[in-house]
Amino acid sequence: MDEKSVLKSATDLAWKIVHPSRFRFEVFRQREDLVLKRRMKFIEKLGDNQAKDYKLMFMLLSSAFRTSISNLGEDYKPWIFDWGCGIDGQRLLRRGNSWLTWFVLHEGPDLFWNQWWMQSPDLPQTKNYIRDRSIEAWFGKSKITPEDFIRQFLPREWNDVNEKWHGIQREYAHKVQKAIEERASKGTYTFSSVNPILYFTQYAECRQLREESGVPPVKEVLSHVPFHIEFRCPEELFQKFCTLRQERAVLLSQPRDEG
Repeated sequence: MDEKSVLKSATDLAWKIVHPSRFRFEVFRQREDLVLKRRMKFIEKLGDNQAKDYKLMFMLLSSAFRTSISNLGEDYKPWIFDWGCGIDGQRLLRRGNSWLTWFVLHEGPDLFWNQWWMQSPDLPQTKNYIRDRSIEAWFGKSKITPEDFIRQFLPREWNDVNEKWHGIQREYAHKVQKAIEERASKGTYTFSSVNPILYFTQYAECRQLREESGVPPVKEVLSHVPFHIEFRCPEELFQKFCTLRQERAVLLSQPRDEG
């Protein structure tokens, strides 16, 4: 949408000459307002099953974003979008409490289609396509470069490079996810009946049973697809893991009481 179709009055257009930075913000804000209104109207017209399908889809998409304990070192870039640096990031993403929610809504399915299908899995940049696109979008036209920010990144001193704009994006993404949640809660059956976690658990149990029985594993046909979007493990989470591992080692090293 161009600026003339977004702005509500001639006064807003006049800011382009008088105050360019305010003009850019008004174009951005009013465009986000318009997109939000259209999304909310669309959600109102969704059927029960469509709302539940959307919720299920977002649950599956959010599970692709990972900050695993094994994701350590400079090869993994930090989750710079929110406080907590990715701790509980998947849940925040689903609920609309992360800036990444807005990014996923803004980019749409093409974002995942490009990483999972269009780009060659043999290229090293393919597996980080979504991660790098999200970081690039988060910085926008900020004066600091992503490379400089990440090099100086300190989780406990996290700050937003564009809080004014990102605050609006976070707020509107949360409204969309909340509206979907309320819409999906209506209907004749509960969401738990289609929760995918059960099927993942059954699949893992089936694979383990085949291995224990000496049956060859099922041939994986999509193992080459880079489904996951990997971010660096948050420092706080890694420290907790190390503490728990050390405590467990101490307990195991203690002699058992034979009495």
